[in-house]
Amino acid sequence: MARAAVEDIERLVVVLSERPADRARVGARPRVAVICDTAVLIAADRRDRRAAALARAVAESGAEFVVTAGCIAQAWRDGARQAPLARFLAGCRELPLDGPAARSAASCSA
Repeated sequence: MARAAVEDIERLVVVLSERPADRARVGARPRVAVICDTAVLIAADRRDRRAAALARAVAESGAEFVVTAGCIAQAWRDGARQAPLARFLAGCRELPLDGPAARSAASCSA
């Protein structure tokens, strides 16, 4: 994983671990969404400890993991051999990716 991506993930883990979950909003949509890119999915598939730490921090903070269908398409190769990725995706909200959604996702990462 590129050094900048690793530093971003580590910084996000720290921020999320310091944010208490909003337990008063049971059943409400999370106020924070963490958008996964393909690098995070590949790291999860390779059982990278930073991806696991990020998943724990997101879950404990009450945030929501979001991943687009395009990122899944880039990371998914052979479902029979990608159990770690499948488990990681089970904790994510998957978004379809059409033209307007792709432009919206791109503006978030700019």
